Amino acid sequence: MPRPQEVLTSLAAIANDAFSWAVAWHIIVATSLLAAALGWRPSRRAVTFLSCVPLASVSAVAWIYENPFNGSVFALLAVTLAVLATRIPNSRLSRPPPWAFVLGTQLIAFAWVYPHFLDRSRPARWGLGTRRACPSPIR
Repeated sequence: MPRPQEVLTSLAAIANDAFSWAVAWHIIVATSLLAAALGWRPSRRAVTFLSCVPLASVSAVAWIYENPFNGSVFALLAVTLAVLATRIPNSRLSRPPPWAFVLGTQLIAFAWVYPHFLDRSRPARWGLGTRRACPSPIR
């Protein structure tokens, strides 16, 4: 069992080394949110299945960085969500109640800018493909 500091070191390495993947996911989410704001209303089942992809992506990166706990947990979440998606009605999404829209918007905004594990000493170089002074993954 790795020590807590080793787990945190591994998570920091993943966050810094895979920053370009995070930027790509932010662009995908931004595009989806813009499409929804412009009237795109996919089916509930499609949204649920699409929600599995980021979870599977986190799992894959965790396995690459030899983090079996996160890899397993996120793989299980992705598979569970995919199974549940088969039981969801294929109806179109509708506008949520105002309270849910506000809460969802706030959660997305927080997640959008939460840089907990990023190397704060070099914010201008985040995601530019240069090697940052961050710990290496557990090997």
